Amino acid sequence: MKTLKFLVVLSAFTGFFLIGCSEKSQLPVSPGDQSIDQPVTMEKNLPREFTGKMTLTGSDPSAGFMKEPDGKLILRGLKQTIQFDVIFKDGGADLLSGSGDLELNCNVDFAAGVGEWWGKLILTPTSDEAKGGQWIMTWHGKGILGSDGWTLPLKEVGHGNGGALTGLQCFMDNNIIAPADMSTWLGTESGYIKTH
Repeated sequence: MKTLKFLVVLSAFTGFFLIGCSEKSQLPVSPGDQSIDQPVTMEKNLPREFTGKMTLTGSDPSAGFMKEPDGKLILRGLKQTIQFDVIFKDGGADLLSGSGDLELNCNVDFAAGVGEWWGKLILTPTSDEAKGGQWIMTWHGKGILGSDGWTLPLKEVGHGNGGALTGLQCFMDNNIIAPADMSTWLGTESGYIKTH
């Protein structure tokens, strides 16, 4: 009798186990079942590599403040506008190219030819695939003043905010070249975006 009860319990357990492991539960979620805010280009958690360029489009000299003690420059809260244009290696949706509002801060020692630079960037992609989202980025780096002007290798990290960018992160190296007075500059980027 104990053997019969054991076989009945074992059969029931095996049946429940097989029902719980049906093939349907193992299938990936179809695109129609995904949330509308999820970026369809990032179904797989693979980095999407890009290259690009960033150009200065405007500056507000009245924003922020500047001090120049002993031949050094202390600058806080300078506001600039930029244009960012990228090409993704996979040829997929462009979730980065657009315009941005930049905040620039620095401590520069002109006599030593060095400076520390950091700030924030709010970037608004122009593509419809971004669905109105923005990138909130922070950046920092140390610059060197040479005979041709400044060379600033910057590290930038961004988080997607809203639209199809929610849940995405951006990592990039931005190599800035600028004249000594920083009146203009050009950045060359390489990096990638990925899901969290």
